Amino acid sequence: MQEATSFSLISGLAEGYAATKLIKDLLQGIDHDVCIARRNSQTSALLLCRACDIYNEINNLIQLAGQDDEDDWENYDKYTAAIGPLQRSLACFDLSQAQISFHHQLALRRCVCSWPGIDSMVA
Repeated sequence: MQEATSFSLISGLAEGYAATKLIKDLLQGIDHDVCIARRNSQTSALLLCRACDIYNEINNLIQLAGQDDEDDWENYDKYTAAIGPLQRSLACFDLSQAQISFHHQLALRRCVCSWPGIDSMVA
């Protein structure tokens, strides 16, 4: 009997930090759903990849904030402002909705636009 192969769109997802653990768990759950979905799969995959880019950029900002020798709070402010909106957007991800593409594109756009100066980093 042949074992089923597991397919993932985000197999190389970085480990991250405690602050982004929930985001990573949500991304992995959505990844599984997108891989077995029969509708909205291309749009969902694009949104998932975009969310992964944002996740990676948040982790980069956390790393930069931890390396800052000065009392520069800019990176800290950016990543703390980004975590909540991304978590909310991913928690509402529902493949059964016909309006998924429009709804989640807007949610991710709002998430990115709410961070001062980060939109150019992940565009």
